[in-house]
Amino acid sequence: MPGTEEMASYVLEVRHRLVGALALYCGSQDVAEEAAQEALSRLWQRWDTVERRDAWLYRVGFNLLRSRARRRVIELKAHARLSRPAGDEERQAAFAEGAPVRTALARLPAREREALVRRFFLDQSTAGISLAMGCAEGTVKATIHHGLGHLRLMLPSRRDMDQDGMDQDGMEQDDMEQDDALNHS
Repeated sequence: MPGTEEMASYVLEVRHRLVGALALYCGSQDVAEEAAQEALSRLWQRWDTVERRDAWLYRVGFNLLRSRARRRVIELKAHARLSRPAGDEERQAAFAEGAPVRTALARLPAREREALVRRFFLDQSTAGISLAMGCAEGTVKATIHHGLGHLRLMLPSRRDMDQDGMDQDGMEQDDMEQDDALNHS
């Protein structure tokens, strides 16, 4: 196959960032690895016809995760109807609880989460994000702005927390979140 060395070099170059971006988006390293592998496989098959390979690759990866999430919702509803718990949830929850930022990211709407991952993890420009997400640059900027605002509300600022995870009033972070939830309901 012509260009095999070029393709192999490209895969080695982008794989780590692709998996990282997809893991931040979906909250699961394992699922991200599967989606990245599938996206890279599809790119490999279309190598000679795809012009903007990075944009195409990330778009396919995010689309695969969105499709998986839709299937997962249907699956969870079916499991709930049959009163059987889904076995994968504990592992995904443990991963999400590993870092407050990942947990907060997971709570954002999918579009905001995708825009933030593309902008701050992948360091894509607003123009690049606009192309990949199929919307105007102004929409990308507004989506990022709203996503950052939502993250600020979900995450305590570093100066408000001491080294033990307590705020200045002696409340633990979980207590503060419960207080905040009560005040906003």
